[in-house]
Amino acid sequence: MKFPLFDRDGAAYAICGISTDITERLAALEERDYLWNNSPDPVCIAGFDGYLHQLNPAWTQRLGWTTEELQSRPWIEFVHPEDIPATLAAGERLLRGEVVYGFENRYRTSDGRYRWFSWNVIPIVEQRSMYGFIRDITEEKRLRDQIRQAQKMEAVGQLAGGVAHD
Repeated sequence: MKFPLFDRDGAAYAICGISTDITERLAALEERDYLWNNSPDPVCIAGFDGYLHQLNPAWTQRLGWTTEELQSRPWIEFVHPEDIPATLAAGERLLRGEVVYGFENRYRTSDGRYRWFSWNVIPIVEQRSMYGFIRDITEEKRLRDQIRQAQKMEAVGQLAGGVAHD
């Protein structure tokens, strides 16, 4: 910041300046931006108004929507209809200032399919916003279902083998 110094007659006779070294602050901002932009997991800042305000690039990579499309509609419109009651209940907890860990729901992709998300959300009540850290667990769910199906088939096979033996 610079400003002139004036004598009694109003004539400028010097320029005074104050500087602040912001090197560390800029380095911290660069690091934050790097993490935000390169996280493989979706990260967001959402408002208590029901909209997603800031989204990292992983959102568009996972869901196929543009950032503008995701921000232009209430986030509840992307939630699978069966998951809406539980999602709204989690939202009520956040409005009360409670942190939500491991909440799971499905979000619609731009091609109409759904992806499973696991949410960790921290509300900032005084700012009427929340910070969401999300993991896409779609593949994990699919593999768990395959294992469960294989275990069922194995149990049926053992039962059939036991019956045949008897």
